[in-house]
Amino acid sequence: MDTASFLRLQWFKIMDLQSGQSDTPGRRALEALLERALLLDLEVSHQGKILKLGAVLGSSTLAHSGSGSREGFLGELNRLAGRAACLLGHNVIRHDLPVLRQRAPELAIHQLPVIDTLVLSPICFPENPYHRLVKDYKLMRESVNDPVADARQAGVLFADEFRSLAGLRQTEPQIFELLHFLLATPDEPEERLSSGMELLFQSLGGTGPIQSRALEICRGVFCRWGCASFPVNETLVKTGAQRQALAYAVTWLRVAGSNSVLPPWVRLQHPATGDLIRRLREVPCSSENCAYCRKVHNAREQLRLFFGWEDFRPVPVNPQGASLQRDIVEAGLRNESLLAILPTGGGKSLCFQLPALVRNFRQGVLTVVISPLQALMKDQVDGLVRRTGTPFAAALYGLLTPLERGDVLRRVR
Repeated sequence: MDTASFLRLQWFKIMDLQSGQSDTPGRRALEALLERALLLDLEVSHQGKILKLGAVLGSSTLAHSGSGSREGFLGELNRLAGRAACLLGHNVIRHDLPVLRQRAPELAIHQLPVIDTLVLSPICFPENPYHRLVKDYKLMRESVNDPVADARQAGVLFADEFRSLAGLRQTEPQIFELLHFLLATPDEPEERLSSGMELLFQSLGGTGPIQSRALEICRGVFCRWGCASFPVNETLVKTGAQRQALAYAVTWLRVAGSNSVLPPWVRLQHPATGDLIRRLREVPCSSENCAYCRKVHNAREQLRLFFGWEDFRPVPVNPQGASLQRDIVEAGLRNESLLAILPTGGGKSLCFQLPALVRNFRQGVLTVVISPLQALMKDQVDGLVRRTGTPFAAALYGLLTPLERGDVLRRVR
């Protein structure tokens, strides 16, 4: 089966279409794009030597295993690139293309627009469970040492991403419009990536908004899921790196408060994303018109939301005669470092449980509570789950079976 037929079959599986419904504009647009896309995958040694190369364009395939003439396989790769409208692969911007540029800078492949499925993955699949083919930044392999199969696998992942964006255009057209601007606006040195994104969004029927329209949408997104007082202006989208970081932040905001987190590679390569989310959701403003800050940074509101209680314990009291328990919780909500000492029965557990739940909701933060007693750990977790219904609490201690321990560690990750 050639690649076009293989990916067409995958599209049908993804869409779960019946024969009378299969001839959709979305399917035709995907087919047209994939038929002109050069799918690429490299296997590289630690020294940067190309060990294997796989390339696919329609029904044409190229497999290089390190033997044979270097000029021969590069010439064939050039011929495939000459027939392609774009290059498609997983992590090609940071992995495959730099290697090829160093080894063969004269290749025509370096002029093609690029669609990188790794770049798209956190945008198309921000919610847990994430896409089955992506683990952190790596593409899950169906075969060993077969770059042609891996290139096709990237095509399967892209078909899912295409479908996700097509769905987003229907359900959240303004966010789709904003992402079009953020990902497809030309910028050096990644102009080839933005050109590939423009090709993708055009295939989906998008018309790129101007900057003022994008910023207007961005303000609405921030008011919807974060602080309404956050400054939104052209400095937020000045460079390609800033726009990409904002794209990741916007898509994560849509699933904030669930058990979904930013992939580690996004936080590492785009630290501005984590900073944006922190400033939007962790730093309260003083505006009475900001619904998010007035609710999420209000200790009493959060106590009512998570535990169903109207107020904190009136005793013990602080020097002003108010609830000391509330003071401690509010300090925790402000992410302050503190030492709190309360008598037995003074409500110590709530002092770390409520800030932990709120901070997880705001930013997906993990809180680690260390206890000297194993029985107390389990009682704490069981009680918290019973009172709040949260699925985000677990105890890790020596009496767990290997399977139970593995499940806790998996949930933490």
